[in-house]
Amino acid sequence: MTILNSILSGALSVMHLQLYDVGIQGIWSMKHWAVDNHPHISWYDILASVGDYKDCVMYIPSLGIDLMYGPGTVAAFSGCLLLHGVNFVEGNRYCLTYYMRDNIHNFFGVVRCDWMRMENVE
Repeated sequence: MTILNSILSGALSVMHLQLYDVGIQGIWSMKHWAVDNHPHISWYDILASVGDYKDCVMYIPSLGIDLMYGPGTVAAFSGCLLLHGVNFVEGNRYCLTYYMRDNIHNFFGVVRCDWMRMENVE
């Protein structure tokens, strides 16, 4: 699990460095605190699908798209903004979900970052 966490953290640092940085600050500030369901709309959720299964499709109705969602697929988007789901499949499917919570950042005084923009890419 540690290797997968490192890979996904590295991917987020490439996709949205500012979000990665404030996420790390939040983690270090949080220590043993619990979190709840209050995400910020501009933040990404990262979904990593693992297991032994076939023919899984992720659908995002507001975009009108269906995506193949096989083992090893990683998707990053605002889960708060985009309703999404998958079909039933036979086999073992696990979704590792990574997300941040605004209330934790607020409690510890960690600055919230904004939408990812092309002009922010170095």
